[in-house]
Amino acid sequence: AGARLAGAAQQRYAQVMERLAELTTRFGQIYAYGNKISGLANGKVWAGRRFYNRLQLGINDQFLENNDGNGAGIEEMDFGAAKVSVAFMMDPNNSANDNRFALPIRATGIKTLPNGELSIYVTPSAQPKGIAVGLYQTANGTRGGDWIFGFKHDKTGEVKNTRFVAQYGSKIGAATGLDVIGEYRVNDAPNDGGNKWFSLGARTDTHLSGPFRFLLEAGHDQVKPDAGDTRNMTKVTAAV
Repeated sequence: AGARLAGAAQQRYAQVMERLAELTTRFGQIYAYGNKISGLANGKVWAGRRFYNRLQLGINDQFLENNDGNGAGIEEMDFGAAKVSVAFMMDPNNSANDNRFALPIRATGIKTLPNGELSIYVTPSAQPKGIAVGLYQTANGTRGGDWIFGFKHDKTGEVKNTRFVAQYGSKIGAATGLDVIGEYRVNDAPNDGGNKWFSLGARTDTHLSGPFRFLLEAGHDQVKPDAGDTRNMTKVTAAV
């Protein structure tokens, strides 16, 4: 009996060690950096894995720009007229191709309006070969709110995407916020067929009392494939 127990214990031990050997540790971000380097126009040098170039569209929870992955670069070099960043990125988190390389370059803080700034993003990539160009203009305090107007065109292989977006954020009284967003996309995919997508939506967020809020959201989407019927969806959501 003792021998059988010892054998069972050894077998169990071997199974546990095998499971431990299969464990994988994953980090969303882990990187090192040096900040405010005078020789690099007070920029930052960094290397590692990080969320990079994330430019988000509020209520749509989408990214206009996203170059997450492993890499290294120089960031936020201040040349007065603009802050410039350059990086070399590998294995992007949002790509099915683990061998993709990208060289995201951005210039931000370009004063074009009294209360607005222009940002320019240019991202050439390889495996497959591609290029993306994005222009984003903010206008704060205009017509009672804050605006962002965006244009992006990207090409990866034979697939092309063009995107226009406008977003407005403001307040209705002291307790209610309002966000409105409109977006138009053109997708040109020779193999899979392209489409045109129009989206318009809005959300109000009202503070009731204490931890309680009331939200009301409405949106409409229309997708028109190059081949096939046009698809429409209208959604209204209320939540406390």
